Amino acid sequence: MNKPEEHMDIIGIHGVPRSGTNWLGQLFNSHPDVNFKFQPLFSYAFKDYLNEHSSTADIKRFFEEIAASDDYFLNLRDPVIHQNYPDFNKNEAYSTLVFKQIRYHHLIENMLSKNPVVKFVFTIRNPLAVMNSWIHTAMEFKPDWSLDEEWRNAEKKNQNRIEEYFGYNKWKEAVNIFLDLNIKYPKRTK
Repeated sequence: MNKPEEHMDIIGIHGVPRSGTNWLGQLFNSHPDVNFKFQPLFSYAFKDYLNEHSSTADIKRFFEEIAASDDYFLNLRDPVIHQNYPDFNKNEAYSTLVFKQIRYHHLIENMLSKNPVVKFVFTIRNPLAVMNSWIHTAMEFKPDWSLDEEWRNAEKKNQNRIEEYFGYNKWKEAVNIFLDLNIKYPKRTK
């Protein structure tokens, strides 16, 4: 198996929830040379693996471990969550590790500053479309929640967790992170 730091590209897809990261991830995943991982920092296997102060060695090890992981959640094989995901033909050796996240955007700058290999693709969708999709997704927006109370800060959904990005203000925060990083790392972010 390839070692991420030595022989492969590493690409992170980041966007707020309901912004098209699944769709974009599946476009990358359809390539036979891509090793695609679904929300590794949200998975039980790698939850809290990285933080804002993770070292260069921690980040390198994270990429090596997710690349080698056979975790059901990471590999789109969870029977409840990934029911309708296609199963693409893959080559034995892969050239690119791609992972997608809708959380943990606050960790991107540390990864960029300490790992010269990783690149990021950011999805930015109109906030009205994001909100519309969110409120019409039963597993994301509970029927007893009030849109008037939740649209701005999504306090019930985010529960004051720094890694969550639901609601307009967190959408705005994520977009500012993405735009700032695109200025700071223009060759490694899009």
